[in-house]
Amino acid sequence: MRASIGTNHTRHRWLGLAVALVLAALVLPANAGATVPGALSATLDGRLIAPNQVARYDCHDRDYPVIRCFRTASELAADEQTPGSATASASPLLVGAFVRFYQDAYYGGSYFDAYNAYADLSPIGWNDIISSFTPLNGGHPLWWQNANYSGVMWDWGTAAEPTLGNANDQISSVAKR
Repeated sequence: MRASIGTNHTRHRWLGLAVALVLAALVLPANAGATVPGALSATLDGRLIAPNQVARYDCHDRDYPVIRCFRTASELAADEQTPGSATASASPLLVGAFVRFYQDAYYGGSYFDAYNAYADLSPIGWNDIISSFTPLNGGHPLWWQNANYSGVMWDWGTAAEPTLGNANDQISSVAKR
């Protein structure tokens, strides 16, 4: 008889654990969208994605530290036409992005409209994958081979560059001159 009591006790413990896991699964999605104020985050279709997945989509950082991503270039363009959020930290002197960089040569693949400088492109998934760029709004981007604005620096001025020569897939940080 004791064996059956122990077995029932074990079953109840497992049942309690299963109920707790189901309840946690129901509650967690509601809280999963919460972000730490001031922490880098990224969204796609209004849902959080890992910031290192940003390079897979067309994105902008106008509302930095929130990066907004879209499945199409037209969705991104429409979003950039709407007023920024009240928490946007882009410089008030910067009316638009200063550079658009692309994953592929000749302005192909996914792209990113940068309103802000990046000492390290790794957290947003863009480290060592930039193959072309277009300065925007009179921007003059400066590029570095390594994070923290170190190593070889490239300065193409304010001209668009369809290919980057030996800098192709070598860029790790960017700033506005």
